Parts: sequence; structure tokens; C-alpha cells
Amino acid sequence: MRFRKDKNKNAKHFGLAKCRCWVAMRTLNDLMPGKKRPFQTTFVCASFYYLWPQKTLKMAMKIFTEKQRFNQWWVWLLLIVIAGFVVWGFVQQIVMGNTFGNNPAPITVQYFALVIAIGLIVFFRVVTLYTRVDVRGVTWRFSLLHRKEKHISWKEITKAEVIKYHPIRDYGGWGYRLGSHGKAYSVAGKYALRLTLHKEKKLLIGTQKPEELKRILQQQKHAACC
Repeated sequence: MRFRKDKNKNAKHFGLAKCRCWVAMRTLNDLMPGKKRPFQTTFVCASFYYLWPQKTLKMAMKIFTEKQRFNQWWVWLLLIVIAGFVVWGFVQQIVMGNTFGNNPAPITVQYFALVIAIGLIVFFRVVTLYTRVDVRGVTWRFSLLHRKEKHISWKEITKAEVIKYHPIRDYGGWGYRLGSHGKAYSVAGKYALRLTLHKEKKLLIGTQKPEELKRILQQQKHAACC
């Protein structure tokens, strides 16, 4: 009986160690994606992670990630209408040699308008808002605006909450906004993560997964207290 009890106890500790090492390697891959590391480095990092306290382990297991783009149907409808009008005028006047309208635009203006129309479509298709909430804090990047990720640690944050807001009324729309309410990064929707920093500075990051983000924030808060 004693042997079986010790065997079960050892199996339990082995399972916990295996779980911790697995979480360590997964967290390491999430924190440094795409980087090649030898097996020895991963093993050492996992070993150090195994020595971390249980509270840190609980917090590291709770990670929120989100990738957002401008997917509103009315945005793309407007872009297609504008681009279609510009392309039609370009084909009529430049390619076919017909006059387009009562006062045709110069050739340089036609080329410029075509480049702008195509550029807008590419811009709204490529621009992406990346968000990550983990044990280190909140990390985000607005592609084509930020070359590197922006990060705020939990020590700099006095309050983090998911709110419902009015993008047009509060910030004048979506995208990168700067006003009396502070900085805002959003691409769609009416939910956002609002961070209150020291000296009452505020930062708003839009989200399409408010319930999941709420749950992660609650888990991070509970893990930090326990």
C-alpha cells in the first residue's frame, strides 16, 4: 500500500513537472515566435520555468491574442465604388481615348487617382491590429503604423476593463485616434479594452472578442491575488 501511495505521489509530481515544462515551451514560443532556438536553450528555459512559483505558472497559462482587420461590408462597398469609378474613367480616357465627363481631367490626374484608389484598397486590406494580453502586460501593434510592438506592463496599468463605447461619437471613427479621451486603436465594432495608466492617462484598444478578453482579465487578476 505504501509503495502504491508513493508511486501515485511520484506520478503526480512527474505530471506537474511535465505540465510546467510544456507550458514553458508554449509560452517561450508565444513570446518569441519564429525564432530558431536549439534544444538545449529550450530545455534550460523550461527548467528555469519549472522553478517559478505556482502563481506565475497560473498567470502564464492565460494568454489572449487577437488579430483584426477592416472587414465592415460598407467600408469595402465604398472602396469598390470609388475604385470602380476611377478605373472606368481611366479606361475611357487613357486606354480608349474617349472623353470622360464634360471637363476631362489631365492625364497626370488620372494616373494619380488610379494609384490612390488602388493604394486605398491595399491599405485597408493589409492594415491589421494585433493585440496580446499575458503575464507581462498588454502588447499591441497597428501594422503600417508601428514597425515594432508597443508594450505596457501591468506595473504601469492602474485599471484594465472591457467597455462598450461609441467610436464615432467618442473618437470620431475607427483607426488611430487621438483626442480628449486619450489614444485609441480600433478597426471595427463597439467594444474595446480601456487601460488607465498612471497620471490618469488612458489607452483604448478595440476588440472583437469582448467576452473572452473579460475572462482573461479576470483570470489574470485572480491569479495575481492568489
